[in-house]
Amino acid sequence: MKKLVQLLSVMAITSAAFAQSIPNADIPKLNINQGTLDMVDAKFTSDPSAMTVSEWYNHARAFEQNVAGALDYSVRFMSFDTNARWVFHDDRLLSIGTQVVGQSFDPKDSTYLGLSPLLSQHNDYMVDSINFLRFYIRNLDSTMVGGSMTEVVDTMVVQYFTTPNNGISRAGLVVTTGINVLAYPNRDNLNYNTLENSSAVKTIKVPLRTEDADSVTYAGAQSSFIGSLVDLPVGVQVNATGTAATSNNFAYTVHFKPMVPVAEGDTMINISTSAGEIYKKNNMFGVRTGSAEGISQENSTILRYNNAIFTFSWLRFGQTQNGWKSYIGGNAYPSAQQWDNFIKITSTSVSSNLLDELSGIKVYPNPSNVGTDANVSFASLSAGAAIVTITDINGRVAQSMTREVSAGNNTIVVPVSNLMAGIYFVNVEANGAKASTKLMISK
Repeated sequence: MKKLVQLLSVMAITSAAFAQSIPNADIPKLNINQGTLDMVDAKFTSDPSAMTVSEWYNHARAFEQNVAGALDYSVRFMSFDTNARWVFHDDRLLSIGTQVVGQSFDPKDSTYLGLSPLLSQHNDYMVDSINFLRFYIRNLDSTMVGGSMTEVVDTMVVQYFTTPNNGISRAGLVVTTGINVLAYPNRDNLNYNTLENSSAVKTIKVPLRTEDADSVTYAGAQSSFIGSLVDLPVGVQVNATGTAATSNNFAYTVHFKPMVPVAEGDTMINISTSAGEIYKKNNMFGVRTGSAEGISQENSTILRYNNAIFTFSWLRFGQTQNGWKSYIGGNAYPSAQQWDNFIKITSTSVSSNLLDELSGIKVYPNPSNVGTDANVSFASLSAGAAIVTITDINGRVAQSMTREVSAGNNTIVVPVSNLMAGIYFVNVEANGAKASTKLMISK
Protein backbone atom coordinates (compact mmCIF):
# COMPACT_ATOMS: atom_id res chain seq x y z
CA MET A 1 0.00 0.00 0.00
CA LYS A 2 1.17 3.49 -0.71
CA LYS A 3 2.38 5.44 2.25
CA LEU A 4 0.40 8.64 2.13
CA VAL A 5 0.47 11.28 4.79
CA GLN A 6 -2.02 14.09 5.18
CA LEU A 7 -0.62 16.73 7.48
CA LEU A 8 -2.82 19.81 7.72
CA SER A 9 -2.43 22.71 10.12
CA VAL A 10 0.27 20.96 12.08
CA MET A 11 0.75 22.13 15.64
CA ALA A 12 4.11 21.70 17.36
CA ILE A 13 4.12 20.56 20.94
CA THR A 14 6.05 23.09 22.94
CA SER A 15 4.88 22.57 26.51
CA ALA A 16 7.48 21.02 28.79
CA ALA A 17 4.84 18.63 30.06
CA PHE A 18 4.66 17.01 26.64
CA ALA A 19 8.40 16.31 26.54
CA GLN A 20 7.98 13.32 28.80
CA SER A 21 7.15 9.69 28.18
CA ILE A 22 3.94 8.01 29.21
CA PRO A 23 4.56 6.51 32.63
CA ASN A 24 4.31 2.74 32.39
CA ALA A 25 5.08 2.89 28.67
CA ASP A 26 8.43 1.13 28.98
CA ILE A 27 6.89 -2.27 29.59
CA PRO A 28 9.05 -5.34 29.07
CA LYS A 29 8.85 -6.71 25.57
CA LEU A 30 6.72 -9.86 25.58
CA ASN A 31 6.72 -11.62 22.24
CA ILE A 32 3.67 -12.72 20.27
CA ASN A 33 3.64 -16.03 18.46
CA GLN A 34 3.99 -15.41 14.69
CA GLY A 35 1.16 -17.80 13.89
CA THR A 36 -1.17 -15.60 15.91
CA LEU A 37 -0.15 -12.54 13.88
CA ASP A 38 -0.54 -14.40 10.57
CA MET A 39 -4.07 -15.35 11.58
CA VAL A 40 -5.01 -11.72 12.21
CA ASP A 41 -3.45 -10.37 9.00
CA ALA A 42 -5.27 -12.99 6.92
CA LYS A 43 -8.65 -12.01 8.36
CA PHE A 44 -8.61 -8.30 7.64
CA THR A 45 -8.34 -7.15 4.06
CA SER A 46 -9.28 -3.77 2.65
CA ASP A 47 -9.91 -2.28 -0.78
CA PRO A 48 -9.66 1.49 -0.27
CA SER A 49 -10.34 2.10 -3.97
CA ALA A 50 -13.77 0.49 -3.77
CA MET A 51 -16.84 2.70 -3.47
CA THR A 52 -17.95 1.23 -0.20
CA VAL A 53 -19.38 2.53 3.04
CA SER A 54 -18.74 -0.66 5.01
CA GLU A 55 -15.10 -1.02 6.02
CA TRP A 56 -12.55 -1.96 8.67
CA TYR A 57 -10.40 0.71 10.34
CA ASN A 58 -7.20 0.19 12.33
CA HIS A 59 -5.46 3.36 13.46
CA ALA A 60 -2.32 1.61 14.72
CA ARG A 61 -1.74 0.08 11.27
CA ALA A 62 -2.52 3.39 9.52
CA PHE A 63 -0.21 5.31 11.85
CA GLU A 64 2.47 2.71 11.20
CA GLN A 65 2.18 2.74 7.40
CA ASN A 66 1.49 6.39 6.77
CA VAL A 67 3.31 8.23 9.55
CA ALA A 68 5.74 6.49 11.86
CA GLY A 69 7.02 3.37 10.14
CA ALA A 70 7.19 0.02 11.90
CA LEU A 71 5.97 0.05 15.50
CA ASP A 72 7.52 -2.01 18.27
CA TYR A 73 4.72 -4.40 19.26
CA SER A 74 4.37 -6.39 22.44
CA VAL A 75 1.80 -7.84 24.85
CA ARG A 76 0.50 -5.38 27.43
CA PHE A 77 -1.15 -7.15 30.37
CA MET A 78 -3.88 -5.50 32.41
CA SER A 79 -4.67 -5.94 36.07
CA PHE A 80 -7.85 -5.01 37.90
CA ASP A 81 -5.83 -4.65 41.09
CA THR A 82 -2.85 -2.42 41.73
CA ASN A 83 -1.01 -5.22 43.54
CA ALA A 84 -0.21 -7.43 40.55
CA ARG A 85 3.45 -7.99 39.70
CA TRP A 86 5.57 -10.04 37.35
CA VAL A 87 9.13 -11.32 37.29
CA PHE A 88 10.75 -10.60 33.97
CA HIS A 89 13.43 -12.75 32.29
CA ASP A 90 16.29 -10.74 33.83
CA ASP A 91 14.78 -11.10 37.34
CA ARG A 92 13.36 -7.58 37.42
CA LEU A 93 10.25 -7.35 39.59
CA LEU A 94 7.72 -5.02 37.98
CA SER A 95 4.20 -3.90 38.79
CA ILE A 96 1.48 -4.38 36.22
CA GLY A 97 0.19 -0.83 36.19
CA THR A 98 -2.31 -0.87 33.30
CA GLN A 99 -5.95 -1.14 34.36
CA VAL A 100 -7.88 -0.06 31.24
CA VAL A 101 -7.06 -0.01 27.52
CA GLY A 102 -9.27 1.70 24.96
CA GLN A 103 -9.51 3.35 21.55
CA SER A 104 -10.91 6.65 20.38
CA PHE A 105 -12.08 6.48 16.76
CA ASP A 106 -12.63 9.25 14.19
CA PRO A 107 -13.38 8.21 10.57
CA LYS A 108 -12.42 11.70 9.34
CA ASP A 109 -8.72 11.18 10.13
CA SER A 110 -6.54 11.56 7.03
CA THR A 111 -4.06 9.06 8.51
CA TYR A 112 -6.37 6.44 6.99
CA LEU A 113 -5.64 7.67 3.44
CA GLY A 114 -5.00 4.77 1.09
CA LEU A 115 -6.20 2.24 3.65
CA SER A 116 -9.83 2.95 4.52
CA PRO A 117 -12.46 5.45 3.26
CA LEU A 118 -12.65 8.85 4.92
CA LEU A 119 -16.01 10.16 6.07
CA SER A 120 -16.97 13.77 6.72
CA GLN A 121 -18.49 15.47 9.73
CA HIS A 122 -21.90 15.03 8.09
CA ASN A 123 -21.89 11.22 7.94
CA ASP A 124 -23.73 9.07 10.44
CA TYR A 125 -22.53 5.49 10.78
CA MET A 126 -23.16 2.26 12.62
CA VAL A 127 -20.33 0.56 14.50
CA ASP A 128 -20.86 -3.05 13.45
CA SER A 129 -18.10 -4.87 15.31
CA ILE A 130 -14.72 -4.62 16.98
CA ASN A 131 -11.80 -7.05 16.77
CA PHE A 132 -8.56 -7.28 18.71
CA LEU A 133 -6.00 -9.82 19.84
CA ARG A 134 -6.56 -11.17 23.33
CA PHE A 135 -4.02 -12.98 25.49
CA TYR A 136 -5.90 -14.77 28.28
CA ILE A 137 -3.52 -16.89 30.33
CA ARG A 138 -5.15 -19.09 33.00
CA ASN A 139 -3.05 -20.20 35.93
CA LEU A 140 -6.04 -20.79 38.18
CA ASP A 141 -8.97 -22.94 37.01
CA SER A 142 -10.77 -23.52 40.31
CA THR A 143 -11.08 -21.97 43.75
CA MET A 144 -12.83 -22.70 47.01
CA VAL A 145 -16.27 -21.03 47.27
CA GLY A 146 -18.61 -21.85 50.15
CA GLY A 147 -16.68 -24.95 51.07
CA SER A 148 -16.56 -26.48 47.58
CA MET A 149 -14.24 -26.20 44.61
CA THR A 150 -15.75 -23.94 41.91
CA GLU A 151 -14.64 -23.12 38.39
CA VAL A 152 -12.97 -19.74 38.11
CA VAL A 153 -14.93 -17.51 35.73
CA ASP A 154 -13.23 -14.20 34.94
CA THR A 155 -14.82 -11.27 33.07
CA MET A 156 -13.84 -9.05 30.15
CA VAL A 157 -15.75 -5.75 30.43
CA VAL A 158 -16.25 -3.67 27.26
CA GLN A 159 -17.85 -0.21 27.23
CA TYR A 160 -18.87 1.93 24.23
CA PHE A 161 -19.01 5.74 24.08
CA THR A 162 -20.33 8.14 21.43
CA THR A 163 -19.57 11.71 20.41
CA PRO A 164 -20.35 14.90 22.34
CA ASN A 165 -21.62 18.13 20.85
CA ASN A 166 -19.17 21.04 20.57
CA GLY A 167 -16.77 19.43 23.01
CA ILE A 168 -19.39 18.97 25.76
CA SER A 169 -19.53 15.57 27.44
CA ARG A 170 -23.15 15.18 26.42
CA ALA A 171 -22.96 11.51 25.52
CA GLY A 172 -19.91 10.52 27.46
CA LEU A 173 -16.95 11.23 25.17
CA VAL A 174 -14.76 14.19 26.01
CA VAL A 175 -12.80 15.77 23.16
CA THR A 176 -9.95 18.13 23.89
CA THR A 177 -8.60 20.65 21.42
CA GLY A 178 -5.47 22.71 21.27
CA ILE A 179 -1.83 21.67 21.36
CA ASN A 180 -2.52 17.99 21.91
CA VAL A 181 -5.56 16.52 20.21
CA LEU A 182 -7.08 13.44 21.77
CA ALA A 183 -10.31 11.99 23.07
CA TYR A 184 -11.28 9.83 26.01
CA PRO A 185 -14.44 8.87 27.93
CA ASN A 186 -15.80 11.28 30.49
CA ARG A 187 -13.09 11.27 33.12
CA ASP A 188 -15.39 12.38 35.94
CA ASN A 189 -17.72 9.40 35.55
CA LEU A 190 -15.22 6.57 36.00
CA ASN A 191 -16.06 4.43 39.03
CA TYR A 192 -12.69 3.66 40.58
CA ASN A 193 -13.99 0.58 42.37
CA THR A 194 -15.54 -1.14 39.33
CA LEU A 195 -13.52 0.58 36.54
CA GLU A 196 -16.84 1.13 34.75
CA ASN A 197 -17.85 4.53 33.37
CA SER A 198 -21.47 5.65 33.76
CA SER A 199 -21.25 7.70 30.54
CA ALA A 200 -21.10 4.57 28.38
CA VAL A 201 -23.98 4.10 25.96
CA LYS A 202 -23.56 0.32 26.19
CA THR A 203 -21.70 -2.12 28.45
CA ILE A 204 -21.15 -5.81 27.82
CA LYS A 205 -19.56 -8.37 30.11
CA VAL A 206 -17.99 -11.44 28.54
CA PRO A 207 -17.34 -14.45 30.81
CA LEU A 208 -13.93 -16.11 30.41
CA ARG A 209 -13.84 -19.80 31.29
CA THR A 210 -11.34 -22.64 31.18
CA GLU A 211 -12.05 -23.37 27.51
CA ASP A 212 -11.26 -19.75 26.58
CA ALA A 213 -7.66 -19.95 27.75
CA ASP A 214 -4.80 -18.97 25.46
CA SER A 215 -1.26 -20.24 26.02
CA VAL A 216 2.34 -19.18 26.46
CA THR A 217 5.62 -20.93 25.80
CA TYR A 218 8.00 -20.06 28.63
CA ALA A 219 11.58 -19.56 27.41
CA GLY A 220 12.98 -16.58 29.31
CA ALA A 221 13.36 -13.55 27.06
CA GLN A 222 12.14 -15.67 24.13
CA SER A 223 8.84 -16.53 25.81
CA SER A 224 6.09 -16.41 23.22
CA PHE A 225 2.40 -15.68 23.79
CA ILE A 226 -0.28 -17.27 21.61
CA GLY A 227 -3.43 -15.19 21.51
CA SER A 228 -6.90 -15.45 20.04
CA LEU A 229 -9.07 -12.98 18.17
CA VAL A 230 -11.92 -11.27 19.98
CA ASP A 231 -14.81 -10.61 17.58
CA LEU A 232 -17.61 -8.64 19.22
CA PRO A 233 -20.79 -7.34 17.57
CA VAL A 234 -21.37 -3.75 18.66
CA GLY A 235 -24.52 -2.28 17.13
CA VAL A 236 -23.94 1.31 18.29
CA GLN A 237 -25.21 4.17 16.14
CA VAL A 238 -22.94 7.23 15.90
CA ASN A 239 -24.66 10.38 14.68
CA ALA A 240 -23.02 13.34 12.98
CA THR A 241 -23.52 16.81 14.41
CA GLY A 242 -21.90 18.64 11.51
CA THR A 243 -19.35 20.23 13.82
CA ALA A 244 -16.00 19.56 12.18
CA ALA A 245 -13.98 18.84 15.30
CA THR A 246 -16.32 16.80 17.45
CA SER A 247 -18.79 15.21 15.06
CA ASN A 248 -19.24 11.43 14.81
CA ASN A 249 -16.54 10.28 17.21
CA PHE A 250 -16.66 6.86 18.90
CA ALA A 251 -14.64 5.20 21.64
CA TYR A 252 -14.54 1.97 23.55
CA THR A 253 -12.63 0.60 26.53
CA VAL A 254 -11.72 -2.87 27.78
CA HIS A 255 -10.74 -4.03 31.23
CA PHE A 256 -10.27 -7.39 32.92
CA LYS A 257 -11.95 -8.38 36.16
CA PRO A 258 -10.65 -11.63 37.66
CA MET A 259 -12.90 -13.75 39.86
CA VAL A 260 -10.03 -14.26 42.31
CA PRO A 261 -8.51 -10.91 43.32
CA VAL A 262 -4.78 -10.41 43.31
CA ALA A 263 -3.41 -10.28 46.83
CA GLU A 264 -0.64 -7.90 47.77
CA GLY A 265 2.68 -9.30 46.59
CA ASP A 266 1.16 -11.84 44.21
CA THR A 267 3.13 -12.57 41.06
CA MET A 268 0.94 -13.05 38.01
CA ILE A 269 3.71 -14.16 35.71
CA ASN A 270 7.30 -15.28 36.06
CA ILE A 271 9.47 -15.78 32.97
CA SER A 272 12.80 -15.58 34.77
CA THR A 273 15.22 -18.20 33.49
CA SER A 274 16.76 -18.48 36.95
CA ALA A 275 13.48 -19.46 38.60
CA GLY A 276 13.20 -23.09 39.57
CA GLU A 277 9.63 -23.24 38.28
CA ILE A 278 7.07 -20.91 36.76
CA TYR A 279 5.03 -19.28 39.48
CA LYS A 280 1.36 -19.79 38.67
CA LYS A 281 -1.03 -17.93 40.88
CA ASN A 282 -3.45 -15.64 39.03
CA ASN A 283 -5.13 -15.42 35.64
CA MET A 284 -3.90 -12.79 33.22
CA PHE A 285 -5.40 -10.77 30.35
CA GLY A 286 -3.47 -8.71 27.79
CA VAL A 287 -3.76 -7.03 24.40
CA ARG A 288 -1.31 -6.12 21.62
CA THR A 289 0.06 -2.57 21.76
CA GLY A 290 2.77 -0.83 19.78
CA SER A 291 5.17 2.01 20.46
CA ALA A 292 6.71 4.52 18.04
CA GLU A 293 9.98 5.30 19.76
CA GLY A 294 10.66 9.04 19.76
CA ILE A 295 7.73 9.80 17.46
CA SER A 296 4.83 11.67 18.97
CA GLN A 297 1.41 11.82 17.39
CA GLU A 298 1.68 15.59 17.09
CA ASN A 299 0.66 15.65 13.42
CA SER A 300 -2.90 16.08 14.62
CA THR A 301 -5.45 18.53 13.29
CA ILE A 302 -8.82 19.52 14.68
CA LEU A 303 -10.29 16.66 12.64
CA ARG A 304 -8.22 13.92 14.28
CA TYR A 305 -9.29 12.09 17.37
CA ASN A 306 -7.78 8.64 16.92
CA ASN A 307 -5.74 7.59 19.90
CA ALA A 308 -5.27 4.75 22.33
CA ILE A 309 -6.69 5.26 25.82
CA PHE A 310 -5.10 4.04 29.04
CA THR A 311 -5.90 4.03 32.73
CA PHE A 312 -2.76 3.45 34.77
CA SER A 313 -2.47 2.72 38.47
CA TRP A 314 -1.37 6.30 39.12
CA LEU A 315 -4.75 7.52 37.76
CA ARG A 316 -6.86 4.71 39.19
CA PHE A 317 -8.30 6.40 42.26
CA GLY A 318 -8.85 9.97 41.13
CA GLN A 319 -5.26 11.14 41.22
CA THR A 320 -4.19 13.73 38.68
CA GLN A 321 -0.79 14.06 37.03
CA ASN A 322 0.14 16.77 34.54
CA GLY A 323 -3.57 17.51 34.29
CA TRP A 324 -4.58 13.91 33.48
CA LYS A 325 -7.34 12.24 35.46
CA SER A 326 -8.83 8.75 35.04
CA TYR A 327 -7.57 8.39 31.45
CA ILE A 328 -4.58 9.39 29.37
CA GLY A 329 -4.28 9.30 25.59
CA GLY A 330 -1.61 7.19 23.92
CA ASN A 331 -0.60 10.29 21.97
CA ALA A 332 -0.19 12.44 25.07
CA TYR A 333 3.60 12.29 24.99
CA PRO A 334 6.38 11.48 22.53
CA SER A 335 6.85 7.78 21.75
CA ALA A 336 3.18 7.41 20.84
CA GLN A 337 1.45 4.30 22.17
CA GLN A 338 -1.02 2.53 19.87
CA TRP A 339 -3.49 -0.31 20.42
CA ASP A 340 -3.71 -2.78 17.54
CA ASN A 341 -7.49 -3.11 17.15
CA PHE A 342 -10.02 -3.11 14.33
CA ILE A 343 -13.33 -1.24 14.12
CA LYS A 344 -15.88 -2.06 11.39
CA ILE A 345 -18.43 0.61 10.51
CA THR A 346 -21.21 1.01 7.96
CA SER A 347 -22.45 4.38 6.75
CA THR A 348 -25.50 4.75 4.53
CA SER A 349 -25.31 8.55 4.43
CA VAL A 350 -22.26 8.78 2.15
CA SER A 351 -23.05 10.30 -1.23
CA SER A 352 -21.89 8.34 -4.27
CA ASN A 353 -19.19 10.87 -5.11
CA LEU A 354 -17.91 11.74 -1.65
CA LEU A 355 -14.83 9.58 -1.74
CA ASP A 356 -13.96 10.51 -5.33
CA GLU A 357 -14.40 14.28 -5.01
CA LEU A 358 -10.64 14.57 -5.45
CA SER A 359 -8.72 12.01 -7.45
CA GLY A 360 -5.60 11.45 -9.54
CA ILE A 361 -3.35 13.81 -7.59
CA LYS A 362 0.14 14.11 -9.10
CA VAL A 363 3.05 16.47 -8.70
CA TYR A 364 5.67 17.17 -11.38
CA PRO A 365 8.50 17.46 -11.95
CA ASN A 366 9.17 15.01 -9.14
CA PRO A 367 11.87 15.26 -7.93
CA SER A 368 11.84 19.03 -8.33
CA ASN A 369 15.00 21.07 -8.09
CA VAL A 370 15.65 23.71 -5.47
CA GLY A 371 14.69 27.13 -6.85
CA THR A 372 12.00 25.88 -9.27
CA ASP A 373 8.23 25.53 -9.24
CA ALA A 374 6.18 22.35 -8.90
CA ASN A 375 2.89 21.59 -10.64
CA VAL A 376 0.11 19.86 -8.71
CA SER A 377 -2.56 18.27 -10.90
CA PHE A 378 -5.76 16.56 -9.79
CA ALA A 379 -9.36 16.00 -10.82
CA SER A 380 -12.23 17.60 -8.90
CA LEU A 381 -15.90 16.77 -9.31
CA SER A 382 -16.96 20.24 -8.17
CA ALA A 383 -15.82 23.82 -8.55
CA GLY A 384 -14.73 25.71 -5.45
CA ALA A 385 -11.78 26.73 -3.32
CA ALA A 386 -8.87 24.33 -2.89
CA ILE A 387 -6.27 24.58 -0.13
CA VAL A 388 -2.82 23.31 -1.08
CA THR A 389 -0.44 22.68 1.81
CA ILE A 390 3.15 21.43 1.69
CA THR A 391 4.54 19.89 4.87
CA ASP A 392 7.92 18.42 5.69
CA ILE A 393 8.37 14.95 7.14
CA ASN A 394 8.03 16.34 10.66
CA GLY A 395 4.64 17.82 9.85
CA ARG A 396 5.69 21.46 9.73
CA VAL A 397 3.86 23.56 7.16
CA ALA A 398 6.34 24.87 4.60
CA GLN A 399 3.90 26.33 2.07
CA SER A 400 0.17 26.97 1.99
CA MET A 401 -2.12 28.63 -0.52
CA THR A 402 -5.75 28.77 -1.59
CA ARG A 403 -6.82 28.63 -5.25
CA GLU A 404 -10.15 28.43 -7.06
CA VAL A 405 -10.58 25.21 -9.04
CA SER A 406 -13.11 24.11 -11.60
CA ALA A 407 -14.95 20.83 -12.03
CA GLY A 408 -12.65 18.53 -13.98
CA ASN A 409 -8.88 18.50 -14.32
CA ASN A 410 -6.89 21.21 -12.57
CA THR A 411 -3.23 22.21 -12.27
CA ILE A 412 -1.90 24.52 -9.58
CA VAL A 413 1.61 25.96 -9.72
CA VAL A 414 3.28 25.80 -6.32
CA PRO A 415 6.46 27.83 -5.75
CA VAL A 416 9.06 25.69 -3.99
CA SER A 417 12.02 28.03 -4.33
CA ASN A 418 12.14 28.54 -0.56
CA LEU A 419 12.30 24.81 0.22
CA MET A 420 15.48 22.99 1.08
CA ALA A 421 16.30 19.60 -0.39
CA GLY A 422 14.34 16.79 1.24
CA ILE A 423 11.05 14.90 1.35
CA TYR A 424 7.75 16.78 1.52
CA PHE A 425 4.05 16.00 1.29
CA VAL A 426 1.62 17.90 -0.92
CA ASN A 427 -1.91 17.98 0.50
CA VAL A 428 -5.00 19.20 -1.33
CA GLU A 429 -8.33 19.85 0.39
CA ALA A 430 -11.43 20.91 -1.53
CA ASN A 431 -15.18 20.53 -1.03
CA GLY A 432 -14.73 18.42 2.08
CA ALA A 433 -12.40 15.92 0.40
CA LYS A 434 -8.66 15.43 0.84
CA ALA A 435 -5.83 13.97 -1.25
CA SER A 436 -2.10 13.72 -0.68
CA THR A 437 1.12 12.75 -2.45
CA LYS A 438 4.86 12.85 -1.86
CA LEU A 439 7.25 15.47 -3.29
CA MET A 440 11.03 15.18 -3.47
CA ILE A 441 13.17 18.34 -3.63
CA SER A 442 16.71 17.74 -4.84
CA LYS A 443 19.70 20.10 -4.91
